[in-house]
Amino acid sequence: MRRIPVFLPAFFVVFVLLVPHAGAQGIELLVEGSAPIEKGDRLRARQVAMRRALASAAEQVGGTLQATTVQHQGTLQERSSLTGKARILGARIVDERVDKGLLIVRAQVRVEDPLAPAPCGDKPLRKLIVAGFPLQYPERLSPGSYLGWPQDASVRLARRLERGGRLLALAQPQSFIHVTAEQAPELFTRDGVPMALTLARRERAQAVLGAVFRDLGVHERNWLINERRIVLDAYVHDGFTGVLIGRHTFARSVGTLWRSLPARPDLDSDDFVRSDFGQAYYALLEELAQWAEQLVGCQPFGARVLKVEGRKLWLDAGADTGLDAGTEFTITRQLDPPILDLDGQPLGREQAPLSSAVVQGVYPRFAIAETASDKPRIKPGDVLYAY
Repeated sequence: MRRIPVFLPAFFVVFVLLVPHAGAQGIELLVEGSAPIEKGDRLRARQVAMRRALASAAEQVGGTLQATTVQHQGTLQERSSLTGKARILGARIVDERVDKGLLIVRAQVRVEDPLAPAPCGDKPLRKLIVAGFPLQYPERLSPGSYLGWPQDASVRLARRLERGGRLLALAQPQSFIHVTAEQAPELFTRDGVPMALTLARRERAQAVLGAVFRDLGVHERNWLINERRIVLDAYVHDGFTGVLIGRHTFARSVGTLWRSLPARPDLDSDDFVRSDFGQAYYALLEELAQWAEQLVGCQPFGARVLKVEGRKLWLDAGADTGLDAGTEFTITRQLDPPILDLDGQPLGREQAPLSSAVVQGVYPRFAIAETASDKPRIKPGDVLYAY
């Protein structure tokens, strides 16, 4: 059990806990706390009561937040400690009342779900290629509308993933990995090789993300209100096989009264960022980023064999991913034919284990490993996985 001691003035503690964590998910609770109003100081009583409400919320999900009110030179202070896995993500007071000298506050508190799966993304970090996001129906945009959404979304998503630190991300905004927007997630191939695999191999990536704007047009709800919808289908493909490992639809809609939305927004302007549509656009990209982090970060870390000399293997993953000497890999080879679902669609290929290897040396963009077998049946192009 982790124990975090806290000794701060009550007003400061409450301020910290009321700041929400961006993008965090949790459980919503409605809790109460109370405190006596001393010398008519209602503000101080509210702070202490809120502190006790937060303690009640923490206890309901298996944690304990112990708070003791002490008086020092006429000032009430809180000595408190948070024990357990509960983490308070945000809170707000929804009601308060006075009863026989006690101030009672009711608060809506969001706490971390102790049963939620732990986030993935430990080192070595997986690299994700973010391809362009084509528009399925560009004709639905009004004449003169901004048409740079496919490139802008790719670049902004990659930047967000890089800032998050759970994935390495590289935008390829001019590359479209599917045959057409309508046919996604069917992969486009050139010379028999899917474009997604070409990008992944060239950039030493473990996965490739492509998406399609299914809708980005302005629709008339009625004679008063226009509505702009954002509907985005996202697909993540394995960077070694091209198999689809995840798909999800993200959607937002924004309505405006009396006037149409601007046709050519400046996406970096404060006006756009603060607008309803700007907030919906960035919220959608944030949701997409969190989904990609969890999906790709939870995949086994893979590396390609570049060269084989006896028991020594050269791998296409290096220190830039956080790979360390001593990391153990399982060497596999894909088996044919692929496994099909009941509708005949490929689900992937079985991986036959050949041997194991341990990383002996790490360089900025590659590593050298040594196999356990004296005569490994390994060739360039085989894939190693660290589980």
